[in-house]
Amino acid sequence: MGEAANRPILKRWVIRLVAGVKAHAPYLAGPLITAWLAYAGVASCGFIGFDDNLYVFENLIVSKGLTLDGIKWALTAFHASTWQPLVWLSFMLDVEWHGVDAAAMHITNLLLHLLNVALVYVCWRQLTHRPARAAMVALLFAIHPLHVESVAWIAERKDVLSTVFWWLTIIAYGHYNANRTLRRYALVLLCFTVGLLAKPMLMTLPAVLLLVDIWPLNRIAMTSTNGWRNAILEKLPLLAPAALSALITYHVQTLGGSVVDTATISLWGRISNACVSYLLYVGKLIWPIRLAVLYPHPGSWSAHLTLLSLAAIVAALVWTWRRRREAPWEMVGVLWFLGTLLPVIGLIQIGWHAMADRFVYVPAIGLYVVLVWSLSTWLGQRTKRLQIAGFLLAIVVVVALLSRTRNQVSLWHDSIALFSHATAITRDNWMMHNCCGAALARAGRDAQAIPHFESAIRLRPERPRAHYNLGCVKFRQQKWPEAIQLFSTSAEIFPSHKTLYNLAAAQKQNGQFSNAEKTYLLLLDRSPNHTPSMNNLGCLYRELEQYDKAVALFDRAIATDSTYLNARFNLAVTLMDSGSVVEAMKQFVDILQIDPTHAGARAGIRQIMAPADK
Repeated sequence: MGEAANRPILKRWVIRLVAGVKAHAPYLAGPLITAWLAYAGVASCGFIGFDDNLYVFENLIVSKGLTLDGIKWALTAFHASTWQPLVWLSFMLDVEWHGVDAAAMHITNLLLHLLNVALVYVCWRQLTHRPARAAMVALLFAIHPLHVESVAWIAERKDVLSTVFWWLTIIAYGHYNANRTLRRYALVLLCFTVGLLAKPMLMTLPAVLLLVDIWPLNRIAMTSTNGWRNAILEKLPLLAPAALSALITYHVQTLGGSVVDTATISLWGRISNACVSYLLYVGKLIWPIRLAVLYPHPGSWSAHLTLLSLAAIVAALVWTWRRRREAPWEMVGVLWFLGTLLPVIGLIQIGWHAMADRFVYVPAIGLYVVLVWSLSTWLGQRTKRLQIAGFLLAIVVVVALLSRTRNQVSLWHDSIALFSHATAITRDNWMMHNCCGAALARAGRDAQAIPHFESAIRLRPERPRAHYNLGCVKFRQQKWPEAIQLFSTSAEIFPSHKTLYNLAAAQKQNGQFSNAEKTYLLLLDRSPNHTPSMNNLGCLYRELEQYDKAVALFDRAIATDSTYLNARFNLAVTLMDSGSVVEAMKQFVDILQIDPTHAGARAGIRQIMAPADK
């Protein structure tokens, strides 16, 4: 009975869906097809040595796929200085379906971008009932080169994933506006909260909904106070998850050491960079060239440039305010752009960038709306000939953007291409020099890596990573004194386990046994369970024929990790050297029980069992 009663409802839903697809396919086809043409190259891109390791290919939990432990970790982890459970779960699903495969993860990002393109159209068509203009906004969003970073960077899954819920929230809000029921408002709150689980940048969405109330919903007016009280009260429940997300994000970023203090970048430097960055973003939207994965923070811009930028922002606000009656979309679009960029404009400085292409994935929509609505309105008042010229010019712009985006996607093919490009088009980019050197070193191109590490050290000598990386290159080249100096400098700045471990190894190779012993002991004092240091220090003592100390360290390493075969094998060899043959034989046998193919253990047993010459 129930099934029969529901059948007409289901039928109506299917009919409505099919009719909607037929009606809007001509408008959606262009943006979706051009987006696919622009971004199809991501399928051949690999992982990037810039956060992709933290998020995926060196993340032991994500690489296991979707597991119960993984789900618990995703909900509670403050990994990579972020709290983004939805992103971790999406990566785990990718691994569950395709394994740790870069192509599959890039395609997932692209599919999410295509979904966002469709949602941009659906959102603006629903709000304005102007399908052609909504399609043009979606087209600009689909293929603008400034959005490549959000799509082609696997670690930026949070951009394309959170933006799905950004648009779903606004679409749900449009439905709520048509019929203000508690159920429809609950859907708005749900979409918004889920989006925050992917990226906290959605915290500005309540303010954006207020802008949507002004235009295109026309619920409130900028020239009157009528309706404002109710509109603001209506957004208050959304502020609770937004505030909680902001607090968690700041706490996690602080714990991860990503928040830069005012002693490093002053308050003036932050205000200066914020003002100039707004104009630089507009410039890159208009003329998208020289795009880099990281733009180094300048510290501060000149007072003249800062004041000029601030004056331009104020002028844009004054201009749009004066035109608020005849062109309300201009004021709404400019405020959308300025407001949604505010959390990442650098007043609270996170990281070492001055700005980032990925930050405008959503904010740029405000300016796209201004451009499309203003030009469409202007052309609608002009002659047919001028309208045709405008249409042809639009085609030229779309083709140029498409070509530029395809070229930008190609830079994300691998780390070397991406980071080399960044060092070539930016100045004093110490982080990109370090990343480029690391990518070259991983590819076995040490000679090419060295100048990049040296540039990074010259630009930021107080940062430990470049000293460490160059030390590793010198170590591989067996230039022990240079490696020791570089590791020592890195350890003075930040004595990480890796740095101390490699420093001790270089000291040992250089014959500085006493210094190597001190460094290993320092490391073990800081990290008592660091078994590789126990093993290496034991080997050092064995070479010095201090067998008792060596045996004690190998025993300690085995007690810490019973499967650590290097320590067990070195213990056996040390016991042989000290004349304890029976104990050595026992260790070799234990090794073969764990690993029957262990060549060293078999050779040791043969040596012990070999017949005596006399």
